[in-house]
Amino acid sequence: MRIIGGKYKSRRINLKIPPNVRPTADKNRESMFNVLNNYVDFTDLKIIDLYAGSGALGFEALSRGAGFVSFVDNSRKSLELIKSAAKQLEIDKINFEIVQQDALKYLRSKSSNKYDILFADPPYDNCDYNDLFQTIIETDILDNVFIAVIEYRTVNDIEIPTQFNILSQKKFGDTSFLVIEKKI
Repeated sequence: MRIIGGKYKSRRINLKIPPNVRPTADKNRESMFNVLNNYVDFTDLKIIDLYAGSGALGFEALSRGAGFVSFVDNSRKSLELIKSAAKQLEIDKINFEIVQQDALKYLRSKSSNKYDILFADPPYDNCDYNDLFQTIIETDILDNVFIAVIEYRTVNDIEIPTQFNILSQKKFGDTSFLVIEKKI
């Protein structure tokens, strides 16, 4: 895994990725962050990386100046990957937390954290996107103004709720991502 931009740009993270973890490809991540750069300055933002897997999206955000990332995944192996990557990048522990919990349960929790950007890269074949969107709409842990980035299998027909504006939608073969913001 390689960091694309920011202070860790071009740094390679040596991880043994388990077969059930699908890190966002470098070119897809680069495109995603190029889109986000049109809407946000990452400096000191609070990010939540749901279904974090390898942590690639959260680490990219930290590299670009995010102040804090919550990596949320229910897989112990994924969380071990994230710990290893954070150690290799020498990221200060005050800039991230690792949470072993189901992503939607975490969103429904009454965390004291408020996030500016949400990344969600759920397992393609095991996600109810309607439930994900509804939980995002109802959660108390996202700022009133926030951006969400949802990665999904291109063949999945995802219906975007009317509470969101679509900022960008990109397709890369069998992977697509959607950048949305909550309507105010």
